[in-house]
Amino acid sequence: MKKKFATIFNNFENVHLTKDVGMIPCAFTMLEGYDKSIIFYWDKKGKEEKIELNEVILHPIKARFRLFYYLKLFIEIFLENVTAINLYHDSIQTALFCYVAKLINVKVYLKLDLGDRGCEALLKRKYSKNFIDKMRLVGLNLATCISTETLWIFDNLNKNNVFKSDRFLQIPNAILESTVKSEPKPYCQRFNRIVVVGRVGAFEKNHELILNALTEIKMLNGWTIDFVGPIEESFNEKIDLFYKNNESYINIVRFIGNKNRDELMDIYSTSKVFLLSSLWEGFSLAMVEAAYLGCYIISTKVGGVLEVTDNGSLGNIYEKEELAEKLMQLDDSVVGAGYDKRLTFCQDTFKLGKYSKNIAKRLG
Repeated sequence: MKKKFATIFNNFENVHLTKDVGMIPCAFTMLEGYDKSIIFYWDKKGKEEKIELNEVILHPIKARFRLFYYLKLFIEIFLENVTAINLYHDSIQTALFCYVAKLINVKVYLKLDLGDRGCEALLKRKYSKNFIDKMRLVGLNLATCISTETLWIFDNLNKNNVFKSDRFLQIPNAILESTVKSEPKPYCQRFNRIVVVGRVGAFEKNHELILNALTEIKMLNGWTIDFVGPIEESFNEKIDLFYKNNESYINIVRFIGNKNRDELMDIYSTSKVFLLSSLWEGFSLAMVEAAYLGCYIISTKVGGVLEVTDNGSLGNIYEKEELAEKLMQLDDSVVGAGYDKRLTFCQDTFKLGKYSKNIAKRLG
């Protein structure tokens, strides 16, 4: 009988199909010896229907209250003959599910999407004398396979023996090839375009830093910048002020709104630079996608940038006060250098299929 993999993600939406939550179960469907994967999620309103897609089954659990959701969820796990569940985040619910999975002999792959704060919280819990803290960490350690995304956090948790070393892995965010229809263009066919992706004006994205740097340098020497994503209402005033003070940028710096996935992949595959100004990131999937499709990465030192740029050798990691200078120095001799090497590195390193095989081997 084939094995069956199921992801549990309470607040699942269709947009998650092209994020790790959706791509990992799809990757398991493609593995030899595995049946079609399932994504279980909590349907509080009871209006969703079970849907079978090409590579995954979307299975709502209809329940108004949390206790009934838990009961119905594990009944469905039993009825569907699920052999391994995929959980996310460090939470009491995750720990509880690990205990229950152990009781019913279901394997667990726990993917911890941790930033610096999440890492600190786990380290505090490791040395806490609080009973709930201890039981919560014991629960997480019942998982068959546990991974975190960045090497720095992996090393920190491993050094402090937060998780059992024989089941703890570092696995970066990666790309499921079937979700990317675009092919990266040769460097000579790309536009002198810098792309910025995410909720424009969101606090953690720190887009003010980019506008301030542009105001300081006054010109971009033949480059354009496209901000892709919905604009926070409070940020519109800052955009208007930016254009008022920098009329020369009106046709050079553009805010082009949301794009569907195929359009966004086309933008990545024809742009030269991906720019990130965030105050923090767990492990930016947008950055991985851009690098996978050939963009040169210029980023603040956030989660994932060391992995994506091979410790900065294949990109540019900057301090916030350096951005204006970095933009002034943009040149094909820098951005285009090592393009083929960079593309090969990213497409080899961030291919989800090889990581799903490794996880499946650990799950047994």
